[in-house]
Amino acid sequence: MLVDKSRQALADRVISLLGVDLDDMSETEVSVSSGKLRKVIQFAYELGHTDGMEAKESLDKRNELYFQQLMDLLPDYVYFKDLQSRFTLVNHAQAIHLGVTEPAEAVGKSDFDFFQEEFAAAKYRDEQDIIRTGEGHYFYEEHHFQQDGSESWDITSKLPLHDETGEIIGTFGLSRNVTDKKRAEMEVDRQKTLLETIIQILPCRVFVRDRDGRYLLINDEYKKRLGIETRGASQGKKLSDFLEGDRVLRIEAEDIQLMDKAEAIRDRIDYDESPLQGGRWILTSKVPLKNPQGAVIGLVGMTLDVSKQKEAEHRAQIAQAALLQKNQQMEAELWVARQLQEKLLSTNFGQNGDFCLSGTHWDVEARFIYEPSHHLAGDFFFLVPIDDNHLGIIICDVMGHGVKAALVTMLIRGLILEAPEHLDNPVALLGFLNEKLTTLANEPNFPRFVTAAYLVIDLEVGLIRFANAGHPYPLIGIHRGGKGAVESLPKDGIGSALGLEVSSAYTEGSVELPAAADLFLFTDGIIEAEDPDEQEFGIQGLSKALTQHAPSTPSGYISAVSQALDHFCHDNELDDDICMLAVAIRPK
Repeated sequence: MLVDKSRQALADRVISLLGVDLDDMSETEVSVSSGKLRKVIQFAYELGHTDGMEAKESLDKRNELYFQQLMDLLPDYVYFKDLQSRFTLVNHAQAIHLGVTEPAEAVGKSDFDFFQEEFAAAKYRDEQDIIRTGEGHYFYEEHHFQQDGSESWDITSKLPLHDETGEIIGTFGLSRNVTDKKRAEMEVDRQKTLLETIIQILPCRVFVRDRDGRYLLINDEYKKRLGIETRGASQGKKLSDFLEGDRVLRIEAEDIQLMDKAEAIRDRIDYDESPLQGGRWILTSKVPLKNPQGAVIGLVGMTLDVSKQKEAEHRAQIAQAALLQKNQQMEAELWVARQLQEKLLSTNFGQNGDFCLSGTHWDVEARFIYEPSHHLAGDFFFLVPIDDNHLGIIICDVMGHGVKAALVTMLIRGLILEAPEHLDNPVALLGFLNEKLTTLANEPNFPRFVTAAYLVIDLEVGLIRFANAGHPYPLIGIHRGGKGAVESLPKDGIGSALGLEVSSAYTEGSVELPAAADLFLFTDGIIEAEDPDEQEFGIQGLSKALTQHAPSTPSGYISAVSQALDHFCHDNELDDDICMLAVAIRPK
């Protein structure tokens, strides 16, 4: 009935719009005209209704398509839930966030299927509150804990979902993943906390001022010097608000100049210039503070009281000067001691460095070279004319270097001169020296041992008698047919070094000289010398150098060995004493 009335009203309206005057028509004409118009209107109405429904359906489908495309393209998480907080619709981003391949896989499930129970329960309670109260939330942060233990952060808006009548039928929400941003913020906070901690525990005074000289930051040490209760009390204030005087004015002017020129001060030390504490040495560093665009927006500074260090430095300089003076005095004394040591070694040698002794049937000539690695050496030799036809020669090497070793060599020389009755007996002399040195070796600062070789040359019969206490055996070259074959003296019966055991026994060896002969005595500094590849010169290198120049004079042998040693070692610095003695024994 209502529809018919609407159609009747519409027909009347159309007749009126068409300008038809029903009052000028007969009843029959009016009836006919009205009937035709009603049919036309009825047809138009039905046609318009059908087209309208089709248009509405088309619009609904288009809107649904737009919505679906929007859902799929949004990077944010979009989801709809029913009254039991089960998913009814999610977009692709939310599906991936939940760990499923397609959105449809999430439909009918809840947060308990994807997240840890504690977190899912909290979300469920929140959504039930929204359903109960009808009030949602906008842009609040959610911290997610998924079942595998991974965590993430979202910014979420969650609201009630209404049907056409306005009744709440669930919830819907939109979330944006901000995990990277959140972690970056957390890292910035961590770095900020770390920096703040470091600044506060520093013993120096740290400050930051803006372009106008107002404090932006100070540490606790600076706060104590300013005499304020909290660091915040300095915010927005200048140094001149706490202190006054020429020093303050100079500092403020300097800060302005540094900021205007974008210059820095690093590790500058001033005396009595600090406005916080006078009469002190202060280390200062200041650098411009710049914004990301490179513009200077302030100044960062550090000051440190280094008065104790300066005082210690001054004391050290005084001590160093005294030590230098003492060292110079000691150097002079050691130089005198070295000259004395070399003088004692060269006893019985002439001014040209030669030693000569003529016996009944044989003559002896000797030459030496002596180069301590330090001021004083532990290497030692001594030529002792026993009588007209007997010459004693001792060569020894005291463990270590320097003054202690040198004093032991002087001790050995003195002991030899105190035992003239043993000079003609190599075994007896080494036994006597061993007994004396063993007793002294019990002292903690005394060198532990001494190696030595002692020879007696008989110039009447042409005989060499010798004994050895752990020393490198002397080399001998006997002239045969104009050539010299260099070899060691017989090594039978070598004894232990002097000073190790009081009961050490030594045996005597001997060599008869059928013709002219050369002796070469040396310490281990020669054979242990190393080249740049750390290879030793060795007894082979020494024998080779002697053989290539045999027969020769004592000075010739010394020169040959010195040149061979220099060539072998190149620029390597020798770290042991060098001592060698060449002796020529010639029949008359």
